[in-house]
Amino acid sequence: MQPSWKRRILAALALAALLGTVPAPAGAADYKVISNGAVVAGAQAEMVSGQLMTAVRPYAESLGYKVSYDSKSKMITVSKPGYWLTMWIGTHVAFQNDRPVWSPVKPYIKNGQAMVPAWWLAVRLGAEVSYSNSTLTVQNGYQSPKSEAGINPNPRPDSPFADPTYVFPFPEGATTIIRYGWNTLGGYRLTIELDDHPGYKFYYAHLSGYAPGLYEGKHVKKGQLLGYVGSTGEGPEGTYGKFIDHLHFTIYDRNWNAINSYPLLKYWEGNKAKL
Repeated sequence: MQPSWKRRILAALALAALLGTVPAPAGAADYKVISNGAVVAGAQAEMVSGQLMTAVRPYAESLGYKVSYDSKSKMITVSKPGYWLTMWIGTHVAFQNDRPVWSPVKPYIKNGQAMVPAWWLAVRLGAEVSYSNSTLTVQNGYQSPKSEAGINPNPRPDSPFADPTYVFPFPEGATTIIRYGWNTLGGYRLTIELDDHPGYKFYYAHLSGYAPGLYEGKHVKKGQLLGYVGSTGEGPEGTYGKFIDHLHFTIYDRNWNAINSYPLLKYWEGNKAKL
């Protein structure tokens, strides 16, 4: 007589033959992301460690943010005027307006797209978020602007750099150091004012040190070395290492309102000074 377990296997196969097939295991859930009432195309949503992951570019752009990715440093930047969030592939650490935050799942690359935790990013971007029936829904009221071809939908007429074609001239004239030395939050920092546009200022923070010969009131020019990237700040003088080395750079207008520096940095990247 055959053992009982063999009889059970034979009985199961016989039943499957009568029914026509052996049932296959259930497939993975078909996840979906909806942003401001529309399905996010190219989201590539998938569940990882209990977090719904989504492609950051289409997701953040659907909420009105700009997204950039630097393949060399593996840095992802999500930004809009007055706000930026920086993440890196393969690390939990991120920075939101120069404050360290923690991603529950490390960003990674899938099919050429940077993948990030969808719920976490929605909260960081100030959007309302919910999840039900394998669908994540976010809402912040953003609607894609409709503008004529070739026209900048968000001009800055109050800025000396404003140009509807996004051509931003770097100031060729001299600039003056108006702040120099330690700051509790910014560490070793430097603020320079543009002589050609009085009141407009460039701010550099968290430096590890300054270039020789700098002091408050000194004139500096395009292409001149000012200092070195570091992680100083968030404490008394000499504090460093509370976050990864990086350069905090901000442009301020006459009223100390921050200006979105991203388009300027992209222009300068293609028009570097020859040292």
